[in-house]
Amino acid sequence: METIEFTGLKNLDFNEKEKLKTLMYNKYKKIQNIDNNITKLKVNIKTVDKGGQRKRYILKLKAEFPSKKTFTTEVEDWLLSNTCHKAINSIKNEIEKTYTLEGKNWKPRL
Repeated sequence: METIEFTGLKNLDFNEKEKLKTLMYNKYKKIQNIDNNITKLKVNIKTVDKGGQRKRYILKLKAEFPSKKTFTTEVEDWLLSNTCHKAINSIKNEIEKTYTLEGKNWKPRL
């Protein structure tokens, strides 16, 4: 069972909530390809209204592993989908870099 914990959804409308959830569940597999021992992925979304018609999305991700390692990232953008993609790629790169520095041989599962 994939465990993704969402916070800050009250600031989004129904379509944005559904879009965020589907993107996160689909992109969660990218992190599992690196290490499938991930215990929890925490997603915190905030919106900032600058007085115009657009919202600015701030997305914070926190990935927790059983080895008590946590990886965090914070990304902001005007489009929700771009924000999700940037955040997942950022945390994925951070995890890959740590695995490379520790000398572990990992192969992405396809």
